[in-house]
Amino acid sequence: MDSFEIAFETLAIISMIIYFFYLRFTQVDEQYLYQNPNFWLMTGMLVYLGFTFFFNILVNHVDKEVIKNYYHYSYLGDIVKNILFAVALFYMPRRSGPENPAKTFNAPNLDLI
Repeated sequence: MDSFEIAFETLAIISMIIYFFYLRFTQVDEQYLYQNPNFWLMTGMLVYLGFTFFFNILVNHVDKEVIKNYYHYSYLGDIVKNILFAVALFYMPRRSGPENPAKTFNAPNLDLI
């Protein structure tokens, strides 16, 4: 594996996630932070990248026997990420049917009388 590219990509994504949290914490909103599905998605990505960062970097420099013994711990990051993504799906906005069918019809009104 190319560990330098993975490390650079992981650090870039982590810095964007931290910037997202910075922007989210600076704005005042009537909605709670945990009700925003983007919060759960970003937290899931941050947890996943935090769990797998050193596994991906050290894959070329560690003995294969050590990787066999400890690589299954990286699955904890996958499990927590999937749980947080499921919470994000729970907070996604739900759409019921259209309230007024006239509003959803996008044809121009050609009745000139």
